[in-house]
Amino acid sequence: MKIQSLYRNSCSILVAFSAIIFVGCSTGKFVPPEPIPDDRQPIPSPQETDISIVGDVIEKQFSYQIKQSLDFSRQLRNVFGKRKQAMNVDA
Repeated sequence: MKIQSLYRNSCSILVAFSAIIFVGCSTGKFVPPEPIPDDRQPIPSPQETDISIVGDVIEKQFSYQIKQSLDFSRQLRNVFGKRKQAMNVDA
């Protein structure tokens, strides 16, 4: 008899604690994200382009790196640890 009442009390406490946690965590309202637009439209096939290997290497290895290092707002964000949110990201 004593064990059954102890079991009932512990179950009641567990249920009450679970209800408090559930109610406490569910006070915020869920707002679903905007739906992703339909992109199933036909597109023309891409055209072939000639790529200059030397120009591409110079652009990626030198010009882009210099442009990134001279970006003042980017350098300030790096110094203060304030990262910029990525663009075109959804839930």
